Amino acid sequence: HQTKNLVRSFLIKQDLGYSIIALKSSLPKAGRGIFVDGSAPPGSILAFFPGQVWPKEYLLDPPPDLEAYFAWGRNPNFQLHFRGDDFLFDCRASPYTVLENPWAVGHIANHAAVSKSNTRSMGINFFEKMRVRQKLWRYVPNEYAKPPTLMGGSFLDRDVIEMHSMCLLSKRRSVEYEEVLFDYRLQWLPDETPDWCKHDPYKMDGMDEQNE
Repeated sequence: HQTKNLVRSFLIKQDLGYSIIALKSSLPKAGRGIFVDGSAPPGSILAFFPGQVWPKEYLLDPPPDLEAYFAWGRNPNFQLHFRGDDFLFDCRASPYTVLENPWAVGHIANHAAVSKSNTRSMGINFFEKMRVRQKLWRYVPNEYAKPPTLMGGSFLDRDVIEMHSMCLLSKRRSVEYEEVLFDYRLQWLPDETPDWCKHDPYKMDGMDEQNE
């Protein structure tokens, strides 16, 4: 599997100047992470978050079985992600290797404090006018668990959205031959925040100067 991933990464890098590959994380005890092979300019999309998409109208007053399904204890790898407009992305069942879309690895990216992170999460939509369904739909790494309703606010959208998605966007500077890191924002849940998030897991000599 990894050989196929490496070959695809090489071919993408030849075309774009950078690609993404999943490897052992540079952070202690973090398991796997994703790395940029090449140089990605500021504002580059580095990864998509795959998995099911839950519109907010189904989560405001969830039944007990759905509430249990999303319980904190069932998210040990922190692979439930919210967009700013309250769409929930459930990446827990998403694969790590041999993906239809090689960029659909946002759920593998590891945490760093916002001052040390080199990407940020951002909502991105696939609109009907983009005509993605004609030939490229298999590369969209998401599906609705339940589709958005007009009562949920979709009637306010200026254009028809065929899929709400989320990505990791590079920031501040070029991201070059390094691990992709973003802020999980777990500090907003002080009672459940793991110990590794209460401290800076990526504190290295010279790191502050490198990111300035």
